[in-house]
Amino acid sequence: MIRSGRKDATFHDFCCSTCFVAFLMFIATCCCCCCCCCDGFEFKSGISKYDDAYNIAISEVQQNIAQQEDQQDQQVFIAGEGWAQMWVRDTSYAIELGAGLLHPQIALNSLYASTHMVQVPNSDGKNNLVEVWQQDRCDHFGDWPNLSDAIVGTQGSWYLYKITGNVDFLKWAYQVTKHSLQRAEQDVLEGTLFQGCSSFMESNSGYPLKYKFKGDLVGQTKALSTNMLYYAGYKYGEWMGRELVKFNQVEDVSIMESEISIFQSKAANLRDVIRQRFWLPEKGYYAYFEDEDDIPMHNMEGLGEALVLLAPEFELDETRIDQIFASTYRTSMGIPCLWPRFEDIGESQNAIASYYHNGRIWPFVQGYWGLAASRHLKVHVFAEELENLATLGNQDETFAEFYELDGTYPTERRRQLWSDAGYISMIFHGLCGMDFQTDGIVFQPVKPESIFPQQITLKGVTYRSMILNITIVGSGTHVKSFQLDGDVEERPFVPSTLTGTHNVTITVTNTTQNESSFAPSSQTPTIFPTESSTKQLPSFSPSLPTSTMESNTPTADIVPNKCQEIKLAYMDCLNSNNNKDEGCLRAEPLHGKTFLQIANHQLLPIKTLCLEAKLSVCQEDVIACETCNTLVKDLYKCILSLEANGVQECNLECDDNKNNSISSSSPPNPTGVDIIYKGTFVVTQLVVLSLVILG
Repeated sequence: MIRSGRKDATFHDFCCSTCFVAFLMFIATCCCCCCCCCDGFEFKSGISKYDDAYNIAISEVQQNIAQQEDQQDQQVFIAGEGWAQMWVRDTSYAIELGAGLLHPQIALNSLYASTHMVQVPNSDGKNNLVEVWQQDRCDHFGDWPNLSDAIVGTQGSWYLYKITGNVDFLKWAYQVTKHSLQRAEQDVLEGTLFQGCSSFMESNSGYPLKYKFKGDLVGQTKALSTNMLYYAGYKYGEWMGRELVKFNQVEDVSIMESEISIFQSKAANLRDVIRQRFWLPEKGYYAYFEDEDDIPMHNMEGLGEALVLLAPEFELDETRIDQIFASTYRTSMGIPCLWPRFEDIGESQNAIASYYHNGRIWPFVQGYWGLAASRHLKVHVFAEELENLATLGNQDETFAEFYELDGTYPTERRRQLWSDAGYISMIFHGLCGMDFQTDGIVFQPVKPESIFPQQITLKGVTYRSMILNITIVGSGTHVKSFQLDGDVEERPFVPSTLTGTHNVTITVTNTTQNESSFAPSSQTPTIFPTESSTKQLPSFSPSLPTSTMESNTPTADIVPNKCQEIKLAYMDCLNSNNNKDEGCLRAEPLHGKTFLQIANHQLLPIKTLCLEAKLSVCQEDVIACETCNTLVKDLYKCILSLEANGVQECNLECDDNKNNSISSSSPPNPTGVDIIYKGTFVVTQLVVLSLVILG
């Protein structure tokens, strides 16, 4: 097992002799020569700035592989120059950002080396010796429990499972995650939030002066990023459990189902608390942390904001999402790790740890922010961060640990694993749109025309038992066509069961109007995808008038009269068009889903009515999107009719002649509205079908 070092110490603490420097150079040379080579993954855009930055990042990830200290026959990721050891945090973030796809075996070795044994009480109060994710430590604040983001190991584990499909690894990762959550609930859960330092900003420079060298006081605060990691830990624990049940890898299904239910409930509770206590409406973003008196700091945390935007089923309020992108401060060189900076904390250019977390630019944070922008189709934000990070990587042919706002950096902090992975993620997950699911890859490229008007390629992508050569034509975010080995596919998806070499050609455009579309993905495209076997939709509730709602029906964060507002907007549009429906209401394919859009209304941009369905009967018309537009319109009209008492169900039928009909009935089903497509499949309650979502 590789021990964590001290990341807030000066470089001089580690490099106090020329012998040690020579040793580091020897290790780097060995890494270049002996570690397994990353064949393939050849990216070409025709623009040297971006191609060169990519090649630098790929090469540096390769150089950040070293022999494991206590097992010389195995290799693991190290943090980078200046840090000749493995860090759980750096490793897990880097794996999730793409290093796991490049080097799955190294990622596996690294995660196996990222744990240790601790005593955790079981249900009867007796202590059990269990394996948990190891906590990185620092000199300024110490380690567990003042630092409590060890659950970050689950981030990399879930991504690696999706990449490899390794069920044996999943069984191990599930147990480590479960025990890590139990340990955290015992040691650092204070009421409803987890205490402890912000993930990765574990130095005096990341906190106001009163916290300087006071790890016990920092340990009483509650950080946004750390709590988001615990939220994701619960969600991944839930999905890991479901996968194990699916593959018959559990001894007692009833026990596992109980654990899954508990994870699901705890995630939901933590989500509600974070959204209530950390949101700063006057700022338009989430607070960096709550202090020891539960008072939120009004600084923003770059990583925390990105995790909010990426976490599965977390931030579903479109208004909040737009506010975060609009309000989060960005410098001319990229998003800072926090802002505004803390004043008078004793920064010294002779001591890196005295300033490097205080509003500096960290490329791995840029990677997560850029990924969040791509997942929410914020093309300009994505393009901006991609361009900034490519500029930083090219200026000295390295991706450093952090940068000053003018792009300078300490030369002893070159070649950092997670910094390289931050740029790689923007290429893999953002530009090329690879969104890994448990059963394959959903593609949703975000290709800014301002940067890449021409064709781009990513060749030699090794994924499970296949090699993919990907070509993306056009610019934009709308997938106009998707071809696999020359055959046009119904949806932009490559199943994980393929073997051999395959060619993927994607054509994207800037608009969804008068273009072809695809049946929505069975999974939510995000780096934190919803677990595929359950095919669950976001847990929204319809915002119907309160007079017709059951009193105990759960509600989403929707303005109570939103349904009426939408109806009035629709009626206004009809009136202005002489009662013609054209342009007032239509189905729009976007990011692997189908959305209901009400046009010409500034207050109502895109509303989600996710049809998580594969409309095979209407497949021919999905391309023209005419028949399915009709289905959505009829569905919407039926939803509006729910305002009439007694209408409990909408039955949409699409017969073999592609004629659509709709009927209303009143079965004993007070919990929601069943939407049924004859011929294929879908039965899902409207309370999880995401009626009309507005932030």
